[in-house]
Amino acid sequence: MKAQENLYKQYYGYIMSISMRFSSCRDNALEITNDSFLKIFKGIESFKVEKEFKVWIRRIAINTAIDYY
Repeated sequence: MKAQENLYKQYYGYIMSISMRFSSCRDNALEITNDSFLKIFKGIESFKVEKEFKVWIRRIAINTAIDYY
């Protein structure tokens, strides 16, 4: 639980900035951001260590935003 909190705090701004590129409404961007984190937390076990983590979460955020619209 603490690790998830730290991950959220560390990458919140990054994912929010991605979400804001897809939505001019801050409320929608916040929803996309939170949905992205839910997907990240659920799928963290599928992350492959040889890949860069930031690229992996970026792809999740983009796909979540696309799915939102």
